Amino acid sequence: MPQLSYPEVFENIGQTKSTNEKKAILREHENRKYFKELLVYMFDPRIKFLYNKNTLPVYVPDDAPEGMNMTSIPHVLPRLGYFTEYSPLGDRSNNTKRNNLAISVLESVNSKESDLLALIMTNSKYPYSGLTEKLVRDTFPKLLGEVEKKSNKKEKEELQDEQETKESTTP
Repeated sequence: MPQLSYPEVFENIGQTKSTNEKKAILREHENRKYFKELLVYMFDPRIKFLYNKNTLPVYVPDDAPEGMNMTSIPHVLPRLGYFTEYSPLGDRSNNTKRNNLAISVLESVNSKESDLLALIMTNSKYPYSGLTEKLVRDTFPKLLGEVEKKSNKKEKEELQDEQETKESTTP
């Protein structure tokens, strides 16, 4: 039996009612190539993509039957880093190169996978019921990072420093 695509795995999670069954599905696939990395791109709050629904370049999804595409998510996932704030492509002004790469990535996988990648790249909500950051954190506790939260005291000190700086530079 052929292996399920990542969107199919997530659809199975959406069709499952029990949280324990959802966790079992995630654990069943945890050793697949780039599965955990995909979950990190989907749910790690530290990763911010540069695109939104309005700025993602227009692409034509591959209409080949599933499994007959040139490539799949495990082959293109390493390129997703190019579309984040910390892109190795550098300056945001180099949009042409980044957009061409995004089109190439999105058009090289089947339409279900390109839809999933587009949702990831635009920080959008996923259509898979029950597939949440909480579920991923509960299943793989050390997988996702935490966003550092500033304490109120630190925020107040920073605001005070900014005000003092503005006052000292104003003639």
